[in-house]
Amino acid sequence: MENNEKPLKIAIFVWKFPTQANTYVVAEMLNLVKFHKNFLIYSLDKPSDTTLKMFENDLIDLKDKIVYVGGKKGACPVKWGKGTNKLIAIHENRRRHEINAMKTINEVHNAEQKCYEASQDLISRVAFHMKENKITHIYSPFGNMTAEFSLFINRITGIPFSYSVHAYDLFQTYFYKKLKSEKVSYVFAITEFNKKYLMEHCYMPEEKIKIKRINYREHNYDDIQAKTFDHDFIFSAGRLEEMKGYEYALEAFADIVKNGYQNLKFYIAGRAIEGHYDKIIEDKIKELGIENNIVLLGMIENDDVQKYAKGAIFSILTSIELEKGDTEGMPTFFVESMRLSTPCIGSNLSGIPEMIINGETGELVEQRDVESIKQKMHKLLRMYYTDKPAYAKMQENAKAKAKNLYDNEKNIKILINTLKGNTK
Repeated sequence: MENNEKPLKIAIFVWKFPTQANTYVVAEMLNLVKFHKNFLIYSLDKPSDTTLKMFENDLIDLKDKIVYVGGKKGACPVKWGKGTNKLIAIHENRRRHEINAMKTINEVHNAEQKCYEASQDLISRVAFHMKENKITHIYSPFGNMTAEFSLFINRITGIPFSYSVHAYDLFQTYFYKKLKSEKVSYVFAITEFNKKYLMEHCYMPEEKIKIKRINYREHNYDDIQAKTFDHDFIFSAGRLEEMKGYEYALEAFADIVKNGYQNLKFYIAGRAIEGHYDKIIEDKIKELGIENNIVLLGMIENDDVQKYAKGAIFSILTSIELEKGDTEGMPTFFVESMRLSTPCIGSNLSGIPEMIINGETGELVEQRDVESIKQKMHKLLRMYYTDKPAYAKMQENAKAKAKNLYDNEKNIKILINTLKGNTK
């Protein structure tokens, strides 16, 4: 598999670049270009003008590397021919729903094998473009749809492929498990939890799995000016959706307010991407009678997220596992908060305990357990107000943990060096 004579040229295969929901992919590309400039970003869809404007400065070093492959005007469009939905299971289309309804795992594997064999027309133009551009390795930042396209391209070109797995792409939409385990070169797991999940549920050999933590957008943390008010506050940031479990944090916070912390405020940054979860949160706040203590900030710039996180007594996300198994991977919010020396409260699920160590870098709570959340909130507040040395030590531990696990240079070099050893 190893051939160091041919230079590594990577095709980064993504659904949409850039996106507001996946800023860590932008961070990964910005770190990649520092240490390995020989790559192209293949994006299946174009972002909105608003999103492009938001990432305008970030894209200065990347704009000439992006190839949009979706739609009729794409440089090398995917061929969405008639009958595609009947022949090839892609993401959650018609054929995928049919396969998901099959009763045995062998039926699923056989059906996916037929999809794999029928995929040539769908991706031949993209595959040809990659061959013309002398791509030597395909990398998808996610393990679902674009990893599947990479699998298809590998079949007709022989170009090796690898991908990362996070949360939804692993726990909910990770298909072609057997074929991926056989054909992929490497899988980059963002947590030890994900590595174990791949081995136990996705047939993935341990030797193909590498731990590569997410890249995130670094700042000059000493220069960030913490938000200050005439009151103390705690802070959350993330999409307003069921998985984040905001209502459990709000219920616990209501008890905090009623028991000695009437002037404490809870700032929440983020908006609902789908559905009406923001209305659910607003109604919950009114029901609990804590309107004067909650500030819903909506979508704010990342620089402002940093300022709120730095000024908070602690950051909190009480995430939950949904009924169908979808859950968090590792919220970048925790990484950024801890890098700013802010202790965190998070749920004891998925990879979160790899970051939040009880009593050292923050506190873990049991999901959906309001009593557990109340106890840990009280604990950190008492520490902050009555035991400054212990609180300062937790701040120090949080910063050290984030710097060690989420060293951007170290993690991007794991990607580059792994792919360099596997080009053909």
